[in-house]
Amino acid sequence: MIRVAYGDSALSYSQDSRWLKAFKEGREEVHDEQRSGRPSTSKTDNNVARVRQLLDCDRRLSIKMVANELKLSSTVVFRIVTEDLAMRKSRQRRLRRLAAQSKTTGDNTGQRDY
Repeated sequence: MIRVAYGDSALSYSQDSRWLKAFKEGREEVHDEQRSGRPSTSKTDNNVARVRQLLDCDRRLSIKMVANELKLSSTVVFRIVTEDLAMRKSRQRRLRRLAAQSKTTGDNTGQRDY
């Protein structure tokens, strides 16, 4: 009956059984409980500010260079640069612009003969 009402977003029988067991054992909240150990991400406001400061000094730094300098993973630095700072490689934009321009004008600018 629940599957009919909620479709694919309804809990499976096994997941429903796990929740029922947890509430019978005294759990009162549906939110995740605090866990000990390292946080799941290094993408903090402090790290965003550190990456921004470093790139403001030299925008030519690569993701790997920033990651090595700040002792962060390349994945975290990439996410900060693309999502939080909304930066992209300028070369990619330039190449896309040239490709679009050559399609409309028939010009081969930006293409190399090998």
